[in-house]
Amino acid sequence: MSESEGDDDGTEVTDEEEAPPSFTWSGFMKDNVPQGAGVATYSNGDKFEGTYENSKRSGRGKYTFKNGASYDGMYQDGVKSGFGVMKYPDKSSYEGYWAQDKKNGSGRYKYANGDMYHGEWKDDVKHGFGMYLFEENMSQFQGTWNGGSFADGKWIMENGDVVEGCKS
Repeated sequence: MSESEGDDDGTEVTDEEEAPPSFTWSGFMKDNVPQGAGVATYSNGDKFEGTYENSKRSGRGKYTFKNGASYDGMYQDGVKSGFGVMKYPDKSSYEGYWAQDKKNGSGRYKYANGDMYHGEWKDDVKHGFGMYLFEENMSQFQGTWNGGSFADGKWIMENGDVVEGCKS
């Protein structure tokens, strides 16, 4: 069975890294199409364990990439949607909400260096209220983010000193 970007048959491949050209399915088939719980093993070494509905990932599932990254969470219409945890090869991770395969809503991103952002996301970037903690000196920005950049708020130092009115 093959999946390719933009096929007219309704099959849709997300940007789960590179679109695997084909996979083998261990699970129930309906009209020669994966349906229900099973395991998809892709020719590029990726693997999906979960549910297919109407030829698309649906409900809870785990996608493991050959490079060591993984996503464990909810899918809708073949893309990440709802709560999920993404672990990256560099040991960074995101735990939070997704919509249309992008970080959207509340979530926490832990960077490989130990820094952490906890707050709102929109279309894969920090957007709305959030807090960025710097692991090295334990200071943090707390306030509003716009399009991925700190817009307005305060900087809280490790000793408790606060600098108000910080703007980008």
